[in-house]
Amino acid sequence: MKKVKFLAYATACMFTAFFSLYSSNSLAITPKKNWADSYSSNGKCYCASTFDHGIGDYKVATPQGQKSVREVCAKIGPGPGKGSNPVYNTVQCGHEPGHDDAITIDGKKVKDEKVCPGRVDKGESGCSLIGPKWDLSVYSSDSDIVSQPAPTNPPFAAPAGYKWQRVDALSDNFNGNTLDSTKWYDYHPGWSGRLPSQFKKGNSFVKDGFLYLRSTSRIDSMSEVSKPYEDVWVDAAAVSSKTKMAQPGWYYETSMRASNTAMSSSFWFRMGKFSEIDVIEHIGHATKGDVDKTKSYLYEANTHIYGTQSGASKANSYKMATRGRDEFHRYGLWWKDANNLWFYHNGKKVFEIKPNTAFTENLHMIFDTETLASQWVGLPTIESLKDNSRNAMLVDWVRTWKLVEGNNEVPQQGQIPGKIEAESFYNQSGIKTEATTDHGKGKNIGYIEDGDSAIYKVNIETSGTYQFKFRVASKTAGGNIVLNSNNSRLTSINVANTGGWQSWKTVTAEAVLAAGLQDINITFSGGKGYLLNLNWFEAELIDNSDGSAFKTHAIPGIIQAEDYDNGGEGIGYRDNSTGNHGGNYRKDDVDIGIASDIGGGYMVGWIAENEWLQYTIGNIASGYYDIHMRVAADGSSGKSLSLELNNKPLGSINFNGTGGWQNWQTAVLENVYIDDQSNQQLRLYVDSSLFNINWIEFRPANEFGEDQCNTTAQCRNIFGSGATDCLNSRSDESICMCGTSQCK
Repeated sequence: MKKVKFLAYATACMFTAFFSLYSSNSLAITPKKNWADSYSSNGKCYCASTFDHGIGDYKVATPQGQKSVREVCAKIGPGPGKGSNPVYNTVQCGHEPGHDDAITIDGKKVKDEKVCPGRVDKGESGCSLIGPKWDLSVYSSDSDIVSQPAPTNPPFAAPAGYKWQRVDALSDNFNGNTLDSTKWYDYHPGWSGRLPSQFKKGNSFVKDGFLYLRSTSRIDSMSEVSKPYEDVWVDAAAVSSKTKMAQPGWYYETSMRASNTAMSSSFWFRMGKFSEIDVIEHIGHATKGDVDKTKSYLYEANTHIYGTQSGASKANSYKMATRGRDEFHRYGLWWKDANNLWFYHNGKKVFEIKPNTAFTENLHMIFDTETLASQWVGLPTIESLKDNSRNAMLVDWVRTWKLVEGNNEVPQQGQIPGKIEAESFYNQSGIKTEATTDHGKGKNIGYIEDGDSAIYKVNIETSGTYQFKFRVASKTAGGNIVLNSNNSRLTSINVANTGGWQSWKTVTAEAVLAAGLQDINITFSGGKGYLLNLNWFEAELIDNSDGSAFKTHAIPGIIQAEDYDNGGEGIGYRDNSTGNHGGNYRKDDVDIGIASDIGGGYMVGWIAENEWLQYTIGNIASGYYDIHMRVAADGSSGKSLSLELNNKPLGSINFNGTGGWQNWQTAVLENVYIDDQSNQQLRLYVDSSLFNINWIEFRPANEFGEDQCNTTAQCRNIFGSGATDCLNSRSDESICMCGTSQCK
């Protein structure tokens, strides 16, 4: 049974009635009944709009945050129909919003919905007759403000011979109204915060089953501070674990909703001697330019190295379907080992980070809010910091698991090719089973909502392309079935209304599968409410020429050269010679050797002209990128290779020999725009030979040229007393210096 929690909101009037009638010496306006965008019935307002003039995309405030007019109208429903009921010029029965377009009257432009917002069925005399506002109580129990219950295990099975065991010291439901002082500090014990904010005791508290981390303003006007980026005028919040026991091998996950301000909402680990893991640093509502249009959808993670070790920071990101401030999202980290961090969103692996030094030390778990990167995302507004419906990051629960010896093997649920009953899952989130009237009777899974999932342990007999058939039924607008294998997205298919919850139809989609035992994870997406029922699915092999991803990569991120696609010659790669000359890692014709580069690992070597390698990119954040490639070659002659993404040229990387097969250097192709279409194929074509490749990194353009500081005091607030200077102060290339080196 789902644990349901309702948030309390101080709901003010959603809109202010905003209109003015023209006086006798003003332009006359005669409204027409077909102007109607809404009507009232039994004291309630219903939409009757075609959403022309772009009104459907206008954002309005609801108890669950900003929603479009189209979303609100769909949520309220169509009602009994206009019939002879009063009709109004605006979508909220005479109240705002109204579109900004104007009509021409007597040669002048007039915004008719502002001049005459009211009843257009009464002619000019009805312009001032205002009806009821929307009934927003329909949002009071919606899943947007209900966090999914904490799972009993991580979203993937434990390795053979092990099982997951919960670590209670780093787990909490935050039930009741008191923070557990045996587990948590209600402040950060080692840091005061990031300017112009400072952590304040009392801004972190538990209420009604949620952990609140609230950010507030000390001032009423920006005129009260002379240096808005340096003077402390924002009170932020932090909570830290009392135990320093987070460590490699454990899995961590939280359910949280970001604040609706230009503050970060963060879940992270630090307070060791050299390592920091930011599982999620999310800016709830950027105020600078159009940054919010993209930033509010990004799940961003980072690693930093400082103190007793050295190495560059690393970051990765994932574009979410909804904004972090609009609903609860689950963010997870499997600290797989000291060199591999795997990140999860809503139970799905979305990217990896390999830190530049081994993260071996125990760390504290931290939740906090900060004025993070204010130069690039903008400062929070005083209004947002004084609005208690916007200024808090909310955490529903946090879970930590460790691996212990034991039998936790999951029995196999099916074989592909073959048919699998939907109710035979070994793990699920949000769904239920019920009796079905479909052929063969038995059970189906149902009560499926957006974000729900079911996982099956399946043995894939043969690699290749399969046709999947899904037996589905829906009484609503339906939704999408997304098919994943071992956390890599394979395909998706839309399910429409079939005429009833037991009116069954079969829909099909194709997907490429690798051979072997694996988790088939079916996730569901769509609108509000129940989406569809699923009785069974089956798969038939239609092409075994393979071509599946060996690993699914992400942009931004690092692609190891040896992780090219499956499929063999002409599909995953082209190699001019037979056999693996290096004899490492994979058993095909690509030549893979050991790299003596920083970080070690494998390399692709003996690379010759007209060869190529292909990589599957599963997730892309659109933007401009610098493409860095780690290369080595004997001598000093010129080398060249070109890159294509889904047959679209990205450009060429040219470099000279580095003076040795293990003398590694980085060649760069700068400022390449890449769109955010997922599941694309990247190809590296060799234009001249011979050389070795260690890795390829897609790094956001100007990532390290951004403004880091304005003053030395700001550097010390970030890096401590070791910071000695802000080099290139107040420029777009300023950095914090610790002695003669950049602070880490």
